[in-house]
Amino acid sequence: MPPLLRAQALSLYRRVLRESRSTIPYRRAYRYVYEDILRNMFRDSTIPYSPSRFENTVTLIRMARLVRGNERRLLKNVIDIGWNRQMRAKEKLPKGYGKLVERSLFKKLYADYDITMKMVSETMDVYLPDDVKYYERTHSWFGRKRK
Repeated sequence: MPPLLRAQALSLYRRVLRESRSTIPYRRAYRYVYEDILRNMFRDSTIPYSPSRFENTVTLIRMARLVRGNERRLLKNVIDIGWNRQMRAKEKLPKGYGKLVERSLFKKLYADYDITMKMVSETMDVYLPDDVKYYERTHSWFGRKRK
């Protein structure tokens, strides 16, 4: 499949974002977390473009709004894990806590979840976030020097 063009990515991002805003009205912070997740997914230029997969993603979000079933639980789980990742990345650890321990704990903490989300997204043929590298790169304390 060809990679996603910038104009296509913007159009699809806005469409999915519009659907998600009407689906996630219950907490403002959760809405911002899901916007961050979507922004990260569409910022990556290596996403293979598949019209049916995007339609399935929009349908999943729409069904999460209309029916309180597995779709809603799946979407809420994605948002909860995204929220926890952001909060864990922002929290200050006690002084003297080893950097090696920090890195190994953070990498192992969400490894099973990421593998499961990848399998679910392939099975349902939808786009779901399964990239822990984004959080290591933008939200975490990896590589920062402590003062």
